[in-house]
Amino acid sequence: YVTNTTAVKLYGTGRNGSSSSSYPASLKVYECTVNTDGTVTASTSLAKNVTNNSTSSFNIEASDLDASKVYKVDASIFRGYMYEIGFKTPIQVIKTPVVSASVSEMAMEAAWGSNNTQSFSVSGKNLTEGVTATLHDPDGVFAISPTNITKDNAENQTNNFISVTFTPKAATSYQNATITLSSEGAENVTIQLSGTGTQPELIVEPEELTFDGTIGEPVTMSFEVLAANLAEDVTLSLTDENGVYSLNDYTISAEDAQEGVSIEVTFNPTARGSYPGLVTLSSKNAEDVNVVLNGKATEGYFDVTISSVGLTTMYLDFPVKIPYEEYDPDLLGVYYAYNIVDNDIKLARIYDNIPAYTGVIVHGNIGTYRFSKIDNTNVSELPRFNYLKGTIDPISTSDALSAAQMEDGVIYTLARGTDYICFRRFTGKTIPANKAFIILDYAVNANALSLGGFGDSTSIIEYLDDRSNNDPWYTIQGIKVNKAPKQSGIYIKNNKKIIVK
Repeated sequence: YVTNTTAVKLYGTGRNGSSSSSYPASLKVYECTVNTDGTVTASTSLAKNVTNNSTSSFNIEASDLDASKVYKVDASIFRGYMYEIGFKTPIQVIKTPVVSASVSEMAMEAAWGSNNTQSFSVSGKNLTEGVTATLHDPDGVFAISPTNITKDNAENQTNNFISVTFTPKAATSYQNATITLSSEGAENVTIQLSGTGTQPELIVEPEELTFDGTIGEPVTMSFEVLAANLAEDVTLSLTDENGVYSLNDYTISAEDAQEGVSIEVTFNPTARGSYPGLVTLSSKNAEDVNVVLNGKATEGYFDVTISSVGLTTMYLDFPVKIPYEEYDPDLLGVYYAYNIVDNDIKLARIYDNIPAYTGVIVHGNIGTYRFSKIDNTNVSELPRFNYLKGTIDPISTSDALSAAQMEDGVIYTLARGTDYICFRRFTGKTIPANKAFIILDYAVNANALSLGGFGDSTSIIEYLDDRSNNDPWYTIQGIKVNKAPKQSGIYIKNNKKIIVK
């Protein structure tokens, strides 16, 4: 009777003889039952029956027995020798459970306020149960999912991935943690985790946009946005009290911002003036950045009104064309002050265009003259120094002196005398907008500066109401007038230009 046996083997030698072939060697195996008291009873039915009628050496085997059962084994040889009978028992192989992971460490980086997720795979051999993942995270910045991989998934390597998510609690932070993989009978596996938090950052270039616009003609400029380590999208907000600005986009995705994006700003004024604005860019945990907007709008022209005095000054922040094509040049002249000698202002005529930020004296008949705005590329700078300063908006005398870096200087503005016009010391507090003036060092100590050099005349302009003088009168074109003119305007009398009111 045997148990824990998977095969029985009989080895021997047969002998010659007349009956040898009739009685072969054999192995007969009967399955048995075992009672609770240990009594063994063999079945009468054969479980295995192996024979061999060789008269020489033989080797027969009854195999495929169940090692968990009890068998009765009969071995027989007729006229021969049995050398050996063997019983095969199962080899006790101990298979150790093994757990492994695709990584031994994970280094992760994420912007403050966002997260970063990576994954690794878990494998197993000879497992008796699933694999458990345990997170050891003293700072609470990591998370894992799932926390268990089934035995079959680990051994078959299906659905065997564990995701690790890192969420930093501050910028420029650094945290460590570990994951332990365990399974019954297997040696634990440890995965080292490290996480670095980064500071989101926004950059704009340029940080200021300056618009020079004309009413009814929108102007578009752009600035570049570049970002790093963003946690969320970028939001753009526009501060625009006058409603003259617009953006082509008010939200930029974090991905696009980190690649670099161009944002267009359109300036569309409806009235003349200066318009401040501000674009503020924000993203979670990043410091806000601003783009300052400065807009100036004109009508596309500037109207100059000349009163009975025949002169006025002008100062613009955009270039204009002198309207000689619409008005007779003899009735209209534009001059700048290239020198001052013995308190006498030397003037030079401008024959085409007036550059921006150029103070000028406009000389002509009574009326309104329209100076059209032109492109900067079509304007040449003045060939000589110009003593005429100016202001776009009303300015105090102290600010005007400070801007000229002449705190001890004297401001002279166009003024009318009894019978002449000159530049006189300014005694007011505020200089009007779009006017030109002269600033000289205090040491000059002159109360007034005379004007001369208009056209071909070098004398100052006189104002005469008495038209009874018998000297002949001429128009500005040189045409003789038979009698004293009744119409207001500029005339020539006694080689001097006279303004008749």
